[in-house]
Amino acid sequence: MLISGKSKKVLQMLGEGLDSAQVAEELFITRRGGDYHLDVLKGSLNAVNRNHLLIKECALNIVDLKMLF
Repeated sequence: MLISGKSKKVLQMLGEGLDSAQVAEELFITRRGGDYHLDVLKGSLNAVNRNHLLIKECALNIVDLKMLF
C-alpha cells in the first residue's frame, strides 16, 4: 500500500493526539482539508474510526511506533 508523505504526517499527528483542527493548522490547510485526509486514510485502510486507524497504522508499520511515544 502506498501512503503519501502528507498522509504519513497526518497519521503521525493523529498518533500524537492532535485533532482535525490542529492537524489542519500544522499543515496550513483548512479543517475540512484535515478531515478529508483522515477520511481518505480511513477508507484506504478500511478503518471505521480514528482509533481503528491508529491500530491499523501500527499493525502495518506505516508510521514508526517510536515516533508515537
